[in-house]
Amino acid sequence: MDTWRAAVIGLGMGASHVRAYQALPHIEVAAVCDMDEGRLSAVAHDLRVPRTTTEWQAICDLDVDLVSVCTPDHRHFEMAKRALAHGKHVVCEKPMTTSYEDAVELVQTVRATGRQLAVGNVNRYVPCLRALKAMLDQGRLGDLFMVEGTYVHDMRRVYRQPPWRTDPLHPQNAWYGGAVHPVDLVRWLAGDVAEIMLYHNKMRQRAGVSAP
Repeated sequence: MDTWRAAVIGLGMGASHVRAYQALPHIEVAAVCDMDEGRLSAVAHDLRVPRTTTEWQAICDLDVDLVSVCTPDHRHFEMAKRALAHGKHVVCEKPMTTSYEDAVELVQTVRATGRQLAVGNVNRYVPCLRALKAMLDQGRLGDLFMVEGTYVHDMRRVYRQPPWRTDPLHPQNAWYGGAVHPVDLVRWLAGDVAEIMLYHNKMRQRAGVSAP
């Protein structure tokens, strides 16, 4: 098997991508990119990555096979699209995009370029959930009649670290940034959605409390 050359844009979450690639055979990390020069230098030194840049567009011009996009959510679309258009396969942190229109365009770009795009729905690879999926596929649990997903997560540590999550211009959307996990798992385990119903609590609205 040929060795794939990978590059990573964004070294907050992206440092984990570098380590993961380096733990795999047949993949070498050729370059990393981050706007924070201190973090860029530290990660490249600690993980022994030979090439660095603060210009994400330069990553797309490199001779690499695979690009990880690990930047703030609102930057995913433009970076993934450019990498695909330059002939790279893409691994993108979720969410894939922050709008339906951009998601459609990105899928169209994948089809036009023949490249692969993988989104970081990492819970599909949790061993107990993979075992559950296998049991469902084998019919060992019978016919499903209800599947429920929740997302209870202490985000205090997360929001203390990267300031972009609370940027007033591009704050992280709770649905796109977190709740995509249970939504994706429900669809993966139970099949696609046939109907959506929304319940809006008017009493909470009158009391000045936003409906969930």
